[in-house]
Formats: sequence, C-alpha cells, structure tokens
Amino acid sequence: SRWFASPRVAQAPGVPVLAAIGRRTGDVGALAIGPATWLAGALARDGAAQAVGRDVAWSVLAAGVATGAIKIVTGRTRPDATADGSPRHWRWFAGARDDGRRAFPSGHASLSSAAAVSLAWGLRTGGAQGWRDGAAIGAYALAGTAILSRVRDRRHWLSDVLAGAALGTASALVVRAAR
Repeated sequence: SRWFASPRVAQAPGVPVLAAIGRRTGDVGALAIGPATWLAGALARDGAAQAVGRDVAWSVLAAGVATGAIKIVTGRTRPDATADGSPRHWRWFAGARDDGRRAFPSGHASLSSAAAVSLAWGLRTGGAQGWRDGAAIGAYALAGTAILSRVRDRRHWLSDVLAGAALGTASALVVRAAR
C-alpha cells in the first residue's frame, strides 16, 4: 500500500482523476445505484430490474450497517492520523468518538463492493443480454477505483480495503441467498 500512496504513483497522470471518481463511487454512487436501478425498472415496468435494484439497495445497507459497527468496535487509526506511520494502532471502541480511528474496515470498499457484486449478479442472471458483461465489468472497475482511491488518499491501510471488499461481497451474497 505504500507503493500506491507514494507521491510518484499517487500523482501520476490520470491517477488523481481516477481517485476522485473512486471517492464518489464508494459513497454517493454506491448508495444511489440500488434506488436508481429500482426506479428505472419501475418506470420501464421491468420487474427484473426492480428486483436487481432492491437487492443492490439491501446489500449496500447490510454492508453499511456491518461496517459501521465494526469501525466503532475496532478503533483502528487511519494512515493520515498516525504519527509513526504504523498500521498497528487499535483501541477498542475508540471509533465511536474519533473519525481518525475508523479505518477498519473501509466503508467505501464495503459499499462499492456490495453494490458491484449485487448489480453484476443481478444483471448476469436476469439482465438484458447486451448489458450483462459490460455492466458487470463497469461495476467491478468502479468498485476497484473506489478501493484504490482510499489507499492512495491515505485514508486506509491495504488490509482495511481488503476487509471492506470482503465484507461488501459477503453482504451481497447473503442478500442474494436470502432472496
């Protein structure tokens, strides 16, 4: 993660733009894609699209609730909030009071992964043929951009974003299995 956050890589041509896209994808984008997909399905009278939108929204909600709870309990210091640059600073329940101690797991990674996995799964199983592969690749690419932006911006350690991505993926799979 130090390599990606290094000034030489972090400021390489195109990287700041991708990081800005990733920041939006991991918060507003992940929160909006489920309701937007549901609404598009409702307007088009497409029950399959509505079901995909509903699954995405529930997946993102589940990931968000789980992520928030874990952040509060674990109290891991963010890379930009630690004086010695060490990822080894954890203080139980410190995340309840201090945003600088809400690194683990990454919320952007969990939300964008939940949205991407749920959207891709829904499109793969019920989407129109032309959208299946392209939309899935796009969703995963945007989630990846969100994940990498958090390391680049020194808001998370690599282990934070990997744990967030795993949590988001698990949330999407649980929602899918429950349906």
